[in-house]
Amino acid sequence: KVILAHEFEHLLHNALDAGEYNWIDEGAADMAAYLCFGGSSTLYGHVNAWTQRASDSLRWWDQSEDTADYGSGFIFMLYLADHLGGGNAIRNLVADQDRGGLSVENLAQNPISGIPNGVLGTTFEDVWKNFTIAATLDVDTSIPDQKKYGLSNLDLTPVCSGNAFCRVQVSESNSDWSSNAWSSDWYETEGWGLRVFKIESSGTSPVPLSLRLTGEVEGFKGITVSKSLADGRYTVNDFQISSSGLTGTSVVQDFGGDVEEVHVITWLDDPLFSDCNYGACGAGDWAGASTDHLIQENTANPSVNGEFVAGSTDTLRVNSLTPYEVKEGDFVFLDSTPPRKIGTISSLNSVSGQLEILFESTINIDVNIGDRIRAGGEYPIADVMLEASRIVEPATLSLDSEYFYYDRDNNSMSDTVMVGYNVNSNAFAEVLDVEIEVFDDADVLIDSKSMVVTAGGGIDSSNSIWFTAPKDDIYSIQLYLKNSLGEIIENSTVTADVGSLSNLIPSANGTLSTNNTLTWYDIQFTGSGIDYWGLSSQNNTLPYAATPEGYLWDFGDGNTSSLKIPQKSYFEVGIYNASLIVRDAGGSWSNPQYFSINITDELSPNPIIRVNRVIYDTEIYILTGQNVLFDASLTSDNVEIDNLEFTWDWGDGNITQGIGLYSISNMWSDGPTNLTTYLLNLTVFDGINYGYQDLMVHVQNRPPSPLNKGVLYTYTYTPLNLPDYFEDLDGEIVSWDWQFFEPVNLDGQDVDRNDLFVELSSTSRNPAPSWSTSGAKSINLTVVDDDGDSNFLIIEIVVVNQKPLANFEVQVLDGSTSQEIDFRYQSGEMGQIYTFNGGKSFDPDGSTIDSSILEFNWLFSDGYASNKSLLNYNFSEPGKQWVRLIVSDELGEVSVENNVSITVINPTPIIKLRVIEASLNGTVVMSTTPVSNLTVYDAWTHTFNENNRTFTAVGNRLFFDTYGTRDGDATFENKYIPIDRENQDWNGIVSYTWNFGDASPEVHDPMPWHHYDLPGVYTVTLVVRDAYETGDVTRFAFEIEVNNPPVIDSIDLPGIIYIGEGVLIGANISDQESDSNHVYWIDQDIDDGSIYDKQVKVSSMLSVRWDFDILVDEDGNGISDDDWVIPSGPDGVKIPITFDEAGTYL
Repeated sequence: KVILAHEFEHLLHNALDAGEYNWIDEGAADMAAYLCFGGSSTLYGHVNAWTQRASDSLRWWDQSEDTADYGSGFIFMLYLADHLGGGNAIRNLVADQDRGGLSVENLAQNPISGIPNGVLGTTFEDVWKNFTIAATLDVDTSIPDQKKYGLSNLDLTPVCSGNAFCRVQVSESNSDWSSNAWSSDWYETEGWGLRVFKIESSGTSPVPLSLRLTGEVEGFKGITVSKSLADGRYTVNDFQISSSGLTGTSVVQDFGGDVEEVHVITWLDDPLFSDCNYGACGAGDWAGASTDHLIQENTANPSVNGEFVAGSTDTLRVNSLTPYEVKEGDFVFLDSTPPRKIGTISSLNSVSGQLEILFESTINIDVNIGDRIRAGGEYPIADVMLEASRIVEPATLSLDSEYFYYDRDNNSMSDTVMVGYNVNSNAFAEVLDVEIEVFDDADVLIDSKSMVVTAGGGIDSSNSIWFTAPKDDIYSIQLYLKNSLGEIIENSTVTADVGSLSNLIPSANGTLSTNNTLTWYDIQFTGSGIDYWGLSSQNNTLPYAATPEGYLWDFGDGNTSSLKIPQKSYFEVGIYNASLIVRDAGGSWSNPQYFSINITDELSPNPIIRVNRVIYDTEIYILTGQNVLFDASLTSDNVEIDNLEFTWDWGDGNITQGIGLYSISNMWSDGPTNLTTYLLNLTVFDGINYGYQDLMVHVQNRPPSPLNKGVLYTYTYTPLNLPDYFEDLDGEIVSWDWQFFEPVNLDGQDVDRNDLFVELSSTSRNPAPSWSTSGAKSINLTVVDDDGDSNFLIIEIVVVNQKPLANFEVQVLDGSTSQEIDFRYQSGEMGQIYTFNGGKSFDPDGSTIDSSILEFNWLFSDGYASNKSLLNYNFSEPGKQWVRLIVSDELGEVSVENNVSITVINPTPIIKLRVIEASLNGTVVMSTTPVSNLTVYDAWTHTFNENNRTFTAVGNRLFFDTYGTRDGDATFENKYIPIDRENQDWNGIVSYTWNFGDASPEVHDPMPWHHYDLPGVYTVTLVVRDAYETGDVTRFAFEIEVNNPPVIDSIDLPGIIYIGEGVLIGANISDQESDSNHVYWIDQDIDDGSIYDKQVKVSSMLSVRWDFDILVDEDGNGISDDDWVIPSGPDGVKIPITFDEAGTYL
């Protein structure tokens, strides 16, 4: 089944891209087997064969030793799937018609949707670097930005075994730093194979680690991979390849500190040898156009086609030489898919501009003229070794002993200094940053620059820095080194005190819009300039080209400007020498920049006359008395129009002249004839030149002209004084003829329906017609002036139907008679029925004068509406109410609204109250009786005296029942739920306030309980408030009488009582109610509609009981002080008793 999955992938791959290189095709086939069935001994063997000999090429499929080629392709395909989009990514790779490394680049640049472009880089080398790290270290992929350094779909173990996939094995490692230096053996590596070296610090002190790769041939590249102990993250750095291409160097900082081990990964990258199947390892096409390197002649078979036979010697000629160095021993390939090796070059010759190639054939193959060939050699294999050294001495920085000064602006003062410096490092080679800072005399940082310097081998790397001053000052230049981590190298700071430098003056570089123009024409002067200064690594390459901060123009006519871009015109002819100087931030002014400007005036004014924006250049017709505005503002000249002199000769003996007088009005009076002509001449003078324009003005007499009065409006039966509709500007109107198209009344005042409407014409100047019907009316008016000229006009009049008048009165029934109500002065009452009568409404121009022809529209503030003329209505809510009446006539004309505002009085709350007592277990509930909200009482009663005053005893609990209390509005009838506005049965009351008259706090419970602690007569007050506006209240006060208890003034008994001797004991008792024969009543059925039914009469007669020893429970009921003995004597108080034992009794 593993073989089936493997071979089935080949079938699919061949269908999509038959020319794909084997390393991709076989790698995808192994991946197919792994995805279907997981790891197997075969796959473990493939992968581990390569990871233990990773120097075998990924891209050269030759199966020279074992199955390592399968393993490298498989793990690389899994890596692409893991990071570029899974199965969809591999599907795109397989379908890509580009092959090998180019198809991998296409996928890296266009991953599956959701995968960022370039996540693994954009070139094959980018992807390869990240892959080698993952294959070597298999970093934890849960760290987002380190994910590309691991594989989440394959677990690579550090040690190889037969039942697991292992990581790339280290070629050689070192942890011995007894000599602070180490070098590896030489290791053979194929192109696009890799070698891994592991360097460990083994507890040495933290120093930089210098590394150098040396290859047997050009093309070796490498990276360092180091892990930070502080955050566990990996840092990857490229080796810097030397110009010879044979060595590369790198430095790892803090080796032995935050970094304990470094992995160096190196590979051979030869651009001429990339993808390869077995021996067909072409280097790619020779450089040149697509028509280059085509076979021109086959000397073995000049008849066009020839068969090369293995072992024979043949000759080909191609159509151009190549810049690529082809040499004897290279292979020759036919450009096919894949390339076919046809022989080995034995000699090369240049013949008539063509390259003659003599080679020995290796296969039998047909070659045709026009075929394209390639040349190349064996797939590259070379040795590489690594050297490592701990840099125990940091890099140093020193200054040249002499500084060089320059005067760039030739003002005899130095403005530029050159400082030379040297960087020395004991590393093989390391890249350092030289930080350069310039300070002025106040120690303010003026400029800074960072330069990258490569130093190594203990040899000084010499460089220079130039600084040009932005201002006059004393300067110092400070330099220090930073390593590749951006850390300042200790003791590397040096300072060059270069002393005084003067400001390099700026240079002016202004421009003019023109230097040859006319007087009064604007010239735009554009100021510009450059202020060079700053640090630079090369002489005469200043980094800052600042713009000037100040400008000064001298226009050469005594005027100057400090604007950057001023506008300037010259008023006199001549040659002017202008100049510009600019000032920089350091306060220095530049040398002048000069401009020569030639000003002339050879242009004569060109007068143009307009009337109402129309140009007239020969003649114009106007009317007598017509005030015409002549406009010459379009006159052109180089002199501004406000400075030109205009002379207007009107041709009638009048002349008007003035500077800037280009707009002026004039009129001609009535001439001697019906058409009079005048010659208008306009002369314009600019101080040097004259311009002229003549215009024939024809003046005509005018007939009466209409006046625009628009459409006039009037009402029926209303006279309209007709205004003047014509005027005669050169005379007067002498006759009027008015023609009316329907009969009118011309009386002119007090017109009504009883007047006659029979007139059809009038010759009055201003008649006052009136119409009996509404609508659009027409009048024909003809007028004649004193010259006999006439004019005609049809006048439109709109006669408006008069609005009906809405009027009504309100009446209320008072007994058997009705009384009129005026709501402007009287308030309304809720529940009162009012009669609204609209019969007084009428239409002034209706067919009848009464209201019978009108339609009524009543609307009340609660939304009630009616179309009756007479209706009854009552107000259901208090407050501001209104009623509106609108009537319409037979033509649909609507009256003005008649609105009346009405204040409806709010009815005050209605209080229902009864004060009752509750009984529990046959006893009246007292203040000491234990009760709760859940207590169910036996009975309810009301106790009162002869005056219906509520009567109670001290401590009796009274319940104040207000059920039935509600707002007086009819809205709240039969609604008795207090306070709760949201309840549909809310009674309209928002607050209750009780004052029980005994100095106890006010209570706001709608139905409270209360008891009195002292006897007396108390006035209880209840105040309830409704919700209308701020709240109307009703107060109710009543009295409650609290019974005075009897008073036992003394007990009468003998001084000495003997055993067995009978004695009579009495008491002196007083009681206010008993003394006055007070009587009160109890209503035991309070729910029959009355609480004052005298059902039980209660006398105030005293009841006396004695207990002769309250410490002894004689009746055995558990209570010692209730063994009562009731007197039987006539006074109901005294009682005889005999004591059988001596002692003290209480």
